[in-house]
Amino acid sequence: MEFLVIALLIGLLPAAIAQSKGRSFVLWWMYGAGLFIIALPHALMLKRQETAVVPRLVNAPSQETDRLLGLAEQAYLRKDYDGAIQALHQVLGLASFAPNTHFFLARLHALKGNAPAAYSSLSSAVEQGFSNWEWIENSPDLEFLRQHQDYRAYVANGYRKVGHAVANADMVGSLERLAKLRMDGILTEEEFQDAKRKFLGSTSPTLS
Repeated sequence: MEFLVIALLIGLLPAAIAQSKGRSFVLWWMYGAGLFIIALPHALMLKRQETAVVPRLVNAPSQETDRLLGLAEQAYLRKDYDGAIQALHQVLGLASFAPNTHFFLARLHALKGNAPAAYSSLSSAVEQGFSNWEWIENSPDLEFLRQHQDYRAYVANGYRKVGHAVANADMVGSLERLAKLRMDGILTEEEFQDAKRKFLGSTSPTLS
């Protein structure tokens, strides 16, 4: 009996270490209690396992968004990346402000080798306030994106594709020219508004 108590107590050490690296505390406690001499060095050598979304930050948390985020996390752990992406798009349909959800999507798209979608989601995350730069630079899930030929230019451009910034500058210049035509009396106010609506509707920069 005394031996069992000691085994359970010393099993707590590898369990705590493994839990800090994203593993199951209970499973590692049992492992540590039964094979402490093997479990302890094993736990020390474990690599940190990423969690899916920490914290779950959305503008209108609800039971439904929590349920969907839970489904996405489970799919991620099963490596069902398409299922996780589908669940997260449903979250974004319910919550317009969700920087961590966009970041999670960036990781999933990178894991699937989809650079344009990963860039787009990461840009959305940063635009909404995501600022864990260490996570961006060290997440194993984003390794594909960090190795992409455009990544350094993308980072230097404030986590926006360079072509996107150029397109924005061109759009501003065109709007300024339209405004000047209105001020010079060449366009009426109605014509100006109509031209602006058509221009904005056809000039949505996309990632390539």
